[in-house]
Amino acid sequence: MTSLSSLLKKTSTSPAHRKIFAAIRDLAIKSDPVDPITVSNALLARHELDAIGGQAFLADMMNAFPVAGNIEQYAKIVAEKSTVRKIISCGTEMVEKAYANDFESVESLVDEFEGRIFKLNDDKQVDGPVSAAELVRSGMNKLAELSERNSDVTGVASGFRGLDKMTAGFQPGEMTIIAARPSMGKTAFSLNIATHVVLREKVSALLLDRDESRSNDDEGSRL
Repeated sequence: MTSLSSLLKKTSTSPAHRKIFAAIRDLAIKSDPVDPITVSNALLARHELDAIGGQAFLADMMNAFPVAGNIEQYAKIVAEKSTVRKIISCGTEMVEKAYANDFESVESLVDEFEGRIFKLNDDKQVDGPVSAAELVRSGMNKLAELSERNSDVTGVASGFRGLDKMTAGFQPGEMTIIAARPSMGKTAFSLNIATHVVLREKVSALLLDRDESRSNDDEGSRL
């Protein structure tokens, strides 16, 4: 529900659809049933029922809704169509700028166009704010999943049991910083982790070293 909520906030161009989805989302968060009556009452309580077209519009929309089991695929279609609309809008604006000579230089025009296109991809990947109720629901689902496992490691194991016991493994979206004084073994420690991750956990690893005093042969000999 969280991903779909974030998707519709970014992609829906209809104010009525946004209001309806917001009502459905609030009902789902409270674990209330979602049907034409409950959604209608939720919109009525928000004083938004008339704004979306009344009960008739709501009933027609819900009756026209296809199979709910395919919701993820429908959401993907909505996201793709939204991206296409944004590309068309961006392209049209840039063409108008080009014809009107509304730019300092060709390089600046190209940079602006590239920046706006890249931003479309960034907007697609970044989620919006998440309510506390959704966080709690997600956390409870995660705890239920962990309780069914026989391992304390929920992410990618480092190969060091003490570290894995404290961190439960490397988790998605986290950044782990290994800090120490020079010549304390940071690189060797990192290489050991990378080796374990690749050979035992069967997960790809990328090693980047910005120390210009060492060569690739140094790293290779350590491995």
